[in-house]
Amino acid sequence: MQSRQKTWTAVLQCYACNRLFTLTGLTADKVGFIAWEPCPHCRAHPPTRHAGIRSEMHRSVDLREETGKPEGES
Repeated sequence: MQSRQKTWTAVLQCYACNRLFTLTGLTADKVGFIAWEPCPHCRAHPPTRHAGIRSEMHRSVDLREETGKPEGES
């Protein structure tokens, strides 16, 4: 049996336009960086943090492990 790498689906809310967007197929090494992805609706891209200045970030709404099974199937 072949081991499958876990992947995640994240739902974010844009800090600029407040619309929700979904990122799928995220591996564990990418999950920590999802807040820096550009918004697909308004293209807002959170600035990086410099010299202790607090920057705006997208808000994480949901994070779930992808199972590869259709909804409702166990």
